Amino acid sequence: MDGSGSGTGMNDGMDSDQPGTDTWITTKVKSSLLADPDVAGLDIEVDTVNGVVTLNGVVDEQTQVIEATRIAREIEGVTDVRTEGLTTGTANQ
Repeated sequence: MDGSGSGTGMNDGMDSDQPGTDTWITTKVKSSLLADPDVAGLDIEVDTVNGVVTLNGVVDEQTQVIEATRIAREIEGVTDVRTEGLTTGTANQ
């Protein structure tokens, strides 16, 4: 290797605080969930890979799953929302 790849990972793509990056999307989705009084935001884990948001956790009602999905879809850069790991039951409060 000639070293021309030095800095790999440092400037690949956009900075994490720029709209559309996975880190930015995760932060925006999580903060939006926490700000919504109709969603158990503390009980929902958020992960983003290539714009696909995955929500995991336990919420009290199916309406919270629907609302969390709606909130995530509204964030810039989100291409899909997966909720297979988001179940209803008794959320830890």
